[in-house]
Amino acid sequence: MGRRTIEAFPSYRVEELVSKALGGEEAFSEVEIYDPRRRILKMKVSPLRAERNEMMGVVLVVDDVTKVRQLEKARREFTANVSHELRTPISAIQALAEALLEGASHDPHLSTRFAENIYQETRQLANLVEDILYLSRLESEEIPLHKNPVSPGVMAEKAVDRFRAQAKEKRIELKVKIPPNISPIAVNEQYIIISLSNLLDNAIKYTPAGGTVSVILEEGEEEISFRVSDTGAGILTRELPRIFVRFYRVDKARSHESGSTGLGLSIAKHVVEKHGGRIEVKSFLGKGSTFTIHLPKNTQP
Repeated sequence: MGRRTIEAFPSYRVEELVSKALGGEEAFSEVEIYDPRRRILKMKVSPLRAERNEMMGVVLVVDDVTKVRQLEKARREFTANVSHELRTPISAIQALAEALLEGASHDPHLSTRFAENIYQETRQLANLVEDILYLSRLESEEIPLHKNPVSPGVMAEKAVDRFRAQAKEKRIELKVKIPPNISPIAVNEQYIIISLSNLLDNAIKYTPAGGTVSVILEEGEEEISFRVSDTGAGILTRELPRIFVRFYRVDKARSHESGSTGLGLSIAKHVVEKHGGRIEVKSFLGKGSTFTIHLPKNTQP
């Protein structure tokens, strides 16, 4: 009470709206203010008149739409990113199909190679769509996250089993260390296994032949930790803050070759945070990376 408009809303645009209303006109606008954080306010300023139509002042109605505009911006960016990511495999498939139609199909060697490339691109496309659907489900508040008591060791083993053949083919040693009698935790088993699988998938993709990928479980007083380590190329320190951003890839060319969608780490982070946990990463260039999922033991079903 008793504050000037510019003090309550530090923007000269608000002063302009008030002046317009004092002149007898209603005024509408969205205004950005910093106090100190950025906020977006939707404002309606109307003249306030007495019984004889005398001007008494103005009525200012303010609606904070910051979160709404942030969501709209995120949605636009997501749509643009998805369109870009879909365009790459679709363009490749189209080019390969056109080459086959224009005569490459008569060459057995070329037709086989092009068919293999089409298969790889369609698999990349299917993986991308599947990851987008997972991310959409996770971000939807309408879908409950059903939880049941599950052994952390069982989840780790199920995730690791998915990659034993792939690790063997690349001659990567896959180690698992699970402490005996580890306490069960109430989680959505499917989503936690997906998160661990995404970490393992990255670890194996970016670890050279002869390297090692380890999955180690630890139990503390308040949480269970899943640590996935590799002896791969590692990640530059400046890249670490961005690796959980959707569609962000440290090495775009290599990611496309390996079939990475750029959504795996984002999905893992969403899953972990939905369970009240957190995910951390440590990495040293040329030495490898370690991703650690921390889940609270008191997570209620």
